[in-house]
Amino acid sequence: MQQQVHGYNRGGKSPNQALELIIDIFKEPMIILLLVACSIYFVLSEWSEAFTMLGAILFVAGISLFQDYRSQRAVKALQQMTMTKAKVVRNNMPESKYHPMRSWLAIQQ
Repeated sequence: MQQQVHGYNRGGKSPNQALELIIDIFKEPMIILLLVACSIYFVLSEWSEAFTMLGAILFVAGISLFQDYRSQRAVKALQQMTMTKAKVVRNNMPESKYHPMRSWLAIQQ
């Protein structure tokens, strides 16, 4: 009954995770504020400040992308090592089922 209502217990996977990570990084309020300040420098023709700020923004975005990638790899490694045990009742008989734990990622997202 639960499976029919809620579907299978799977984590959401995206085919293009790198692009989503980059978009998420540039949606952060601090990065948006810095990009606005950088664009003001470009409009005012303050080229050295504008390019310095743009370089710093790209550097910080690169570090964030690298850290997110490493975090995702660590989560995948933990998922492979973790097994969950569930007690289920099938045909009025209790059973223990082991399966890889993948559903908690969907909860966190």
